[in-house]
Amino acid sequence: GDGNTISTDDYENVSHVYTAAGNYTVTLTADNSSCEESQYTQDICIEPPLNPTFTSNLLEGCAPFSIALNNTTDESNQCGTPEYEWTVMYAADFCHDKDLKLIDGVLQLIQDYYNNNIKLVVASSASMPNIERVFKRFDLNQYFTGKFSGADLKKSKPHPEIFIKASAFTGFLKTECIVIEDSTNGIKAANDADIYCIGFKSSHSCGQDYSNADLVISDFNDIRFDNLNTFLSD
Repeated sequence: GDGNTISTDDYENVSHVYTAAGNYTVTLTADNSSCEESQYTQDICIEPPLNPTFTSNLLEGCAPFSIALNNTTDESNQCGTPEYEWTVMYAADFCHDKDLKLIDGVLQLIQDYYNNNIKLVVASSASMPNIERVFKRFDLNQYFTGKFSGADLKKSKPHPEIFIKASAFTGFLKTECIVIEDSTNGIKAANDADIYCIGFKSSHSCGQDYSNADLVISDFNDIRFDNLNTFLSD
């Protein structure tokens, strides 16, 4: 955007610092495993001390970066000009990896619950921008009535606050709710919130402790709507 080019094999994140206000056009180019090149262009406007506004169509609902503002003003100089430093983090892997998919069976389970009038709420430790990226990319907003991010709360998992708030949002009693979790902290949070917890054990969540879950599964078909009464009535 400011004439700098960054080349890296680390697609987890790439950072670039903007030190001046202005209008920038950022071009993100990624090569996939088949050596095909995909490109994303984003116009940004940086106006300190305001947040940048992002104006461009989003590829597959994916915003390729997050932003952070650091005040670098020399506070010892009372007559100095305010200075701000923006850090833009690119998530090239997520934005351009066409092989990126939801865990097997999760979309079908979401659709099954939705079609049977179960109110769905996501309660994640991820930041809300990351939650929104996933929801936009996989078109999940149509199924969920609410989204909660632990990053927006005073305490995230294993503190139970996020599940207490999510269950209250549904309008149902906690005894009428279930939590599906794949992490030790999430299971503890559900336990402490006194909500029935199903632990999902998969290859993506190794090293987690499922011993305190009320039920442990490794296949979402086990908890489809028609099977709910089987374990909830035990």
